[in-house]
Amino acid sequence: MMGVPLWSLGVLLNVAGSLAINLSANLLKFSHRLQKKRRRRRRRLNLPLVEPEPLSPEALLWGSSVTLFAAGNLLSFASFAYAAQSLLAALGSVQFLSNVVFAAVLLQEHPTAATLGGTLVVTVGNALAVVSFS
Repeated sequence: MMGVPLWSLGVLLNVAGSLAINLSANLLKFSHRLQKKRRRRRRRLNLPLVEPEPLSPEALLWGSSVTLFAAGNLLSFASFAYAAQSLLAALGSVQFLSNVVFAAVLLQEHPTAATLGGTLVVTVGNALAVVSFS
């Protein structure tokens, strides 16, 4: 009976790590936007400008994002124990592909036609790298 090849575990860990890293970066940017919005609101109401409290939503989001970033890097690092660097290096671009989705959903940033075209080319390249490796 054949099991799942170990390199596929490496691919899974690497993709999960890349997604976590990119999601955390977008969440960090989102938390900074929330802090900026809070400061503007306080200025408009002539309230004193104070830094966010340790348990404010922005601070909790920021802390969670940093933790997710660290976990993503650990997953990416662990992936190299199971798959060849030549395969995983190509999959590192998943981080940039996911940025198109996360930035659109979390930050309401709209990708340009050139970004979408580049994303398509990278996606095809990733698929070819994984298929040719197996």
